[in-house]
Amino acid sequence: MRQPAPIVPGPAITLRRHPLAALPPIMIRAFIGVFLAAMGIAHSNPILLMVGILAGSVMAGYALHAWRVYAVSVRYDRILVRQLRRGRIQQDLYPIPGLRGLMRRQSILSQAFDLGTIIIHLPDRTLRLTMLTPYSAIATVFGFDCLR
Repeated sequence: MRQPAPIVPGPAITLRRHPLAALPPIMIRAFIGVFLAAMGIAHSNPILLMVGILAGSVMAGYALHAWRVYAVSVRYDRILVRQLRRGRIQQDLYPIPGLRGLMRRQSILSQAFDLGTIIIHLPDRTLRLTMLTPYSAIATVFGFDCLR
C-alpha cells in the first residue's frame, strides 16, 4: 500500500474567494434597496426613494467589504480563516487534522478558473471553504499527490 508523502514545513499561502462569489450577496442586498426605491417612486415618496438608495448602497457595500476581508491562510500545520461577521473581523485558527481530515474538491470547470473547495473534518464539525483561488497554490504547501 502506498503511503502519502509527508508534509514538510513550507511557505504559507493565502487564498481568497473568487470575485464571482461576491456577486450573489451583493445583488440580493442591492435588490432590497432597488425595491424600496421603486416603492418610493411608485408612491411619489422621495424619502422612501432616498432610504432605498441608501439602504441598497450600504448593504451592497457591506457584502463587498465582507468579500474583500475573507482570506484563508494555509500552512502545513494550520489553516487561518479571516472573515467579516456582524461588522467585525473574526479570525479562526484550525489545526490540520492530518491528511485524512483534509479533502479537496475541484470540478473540471473549476480547474479552468483555478477554483476549488477545501473540506476540513474536525472532531465536532466539518468546514467547507468554497470558491478559493488560486487553488493551484495548494500544491506548494501540501505537494501534488497528498490531497487526492
